[in-house]
Amino acid sequence: MIKKNVYRLASSLVMLTAAGFVTSASASEILNQPMLQADLSPFAAITGLPAMESAKLLANGQSQWSINAELANNFAYESSDSEAVWLDGESYRTTLRWRRGSQAFGQRWQLGVDLPYLSHDGGSLDGFIEDWHDTFNLPNSNRELFPQDQLAYRYSRVGGETVEMLESGGGIGDVSMTLAWQLVSDDVDATAVSASLKLPTGDDDQLLGSGGTELALGMSHSSRRWFESYRLTYHLAGGVLVADQGTVLAEEREAFSLYGGAGLSWQCLSALALKVQLDGHSALYDSDLAPMKESLQFTVGGSIGLTPNWVIDVAVVEDILVDSTSDVVFQLGLKYRGGE
Repeated sequence: MIKKNVYRLASSLVMLTAAGFVTSASASEILNQPMLQADLSPFAAITGLPAMESAKLLANGQSQWSINAELANNFAYESSDSEAVWLDGESYRTTLRWRRGSQAFGQRWQLGVDLPYLSHDGGSLDGFIEDWHDTFNLPNSNRELFPQDQLAYRYSRVGGETVEMLESGGGIGDVSMTLAWQLVSDDVDATAVSASLKLPTGDDDQLLGSGGTELALGMSHSSRRWFESYRLTYHLAGGVLVADQGTVLAEEREAFSLYGGAGLSWQCLSALALKVQLDGHSALYDSDLAPMKESLQFTVGGSIGLTPNWVIDVAVVEDILVDSTSDVVFQLGLKYRGGE
């Protein structure tokens, strides 16, 4: 069954890539945007970490809608004398995003809302991933010692709180509202500052939300300078996440965390851009265990222009710091830009 699903996915990607060769030219701005990647490890997915976005904000009256589906396979087991964490399962996140450009006080602004749907269960990819690790001699983190395709998300500390999710569940996650201000924008460079406010709308008992309010303040830069003749666009972003304790691991939650990313997009065809990206953050929790500390992920993928207004995103995300986040994440997204 897994091999059949993988074959179907590969066939779909081939057809989508072929479509990129024959469709009309896409607007380069929407085609070369960063991949919408944020940590999907169970205790990170409930935080207010924002995904990196282009610093080139939408023009006044423009709107952009996107829907991004992610499947993350998680496995990590680590313990010390005082704490233990066990992450074994698959998490799914589908996020509907809306962005709107506006003009006020002589400045360009961008408003937005992110509405995520999260779910967790045992999944079906453990066997495939273990075979993949064996084939390429990659770290397996003792996966073979545990039953396949089970759900066990659990953190405990001696004398402290225990959080666990052992049964499948899903629902609306924590909704975020965003505001960005365009500092600089021309045909080559763009710089913006942004704020993202995450509200406690998700059910914390099912690990759909943190139970707290969080504010992310950041800056981003997008440019084709120095690389325009090669049709390359690079993106840089970083900021600080300010969080209250919430209700999930309140005693361990760090009040301040740093996040950042860097991405490169190569528009090799008029309707096809290939992309690589790094995303990371500092520790979200006060813990000595790797799955609860800093994270670094590498994304490889691409965007296919179906029309100048419609783009499909496809990506695979791997953890660079082993056990710091999800083993692998598969992404599929669809974006539409309209308006003036």
